[in-house]
Amino acid sequence: MAGRKGIKTCGVDAPSLDDPASRTHLGHMMCRKYGITHYENLAKLDQVAGKRFTVSGFPLRIHEGTGSPVRAVAMLED
Repeated sequence: MAGRKGIKTCGVDAPSLDDPASRTHLGHMMCRKYGITHYENLAKLDQVAGKRFTVSGFPLRIHEGTGSPVRAVAMLED
């Protein structure tokens, strides 16, 4: 199930969606609840801000993993 507003993924240029002092990881839990993939530590977000684009993330295959480093790629729309 995607987010209520049709959100499929979110990304931040910080080490985490959550407050580093938090032990409840509310951002992670909300993404999990609504089936939203999230990306952390993204770079050059200023180059896509306010533009329409498609993002793809190419993860490492990690046996029984719940997350992975990815190569995140944004493809700008015309």
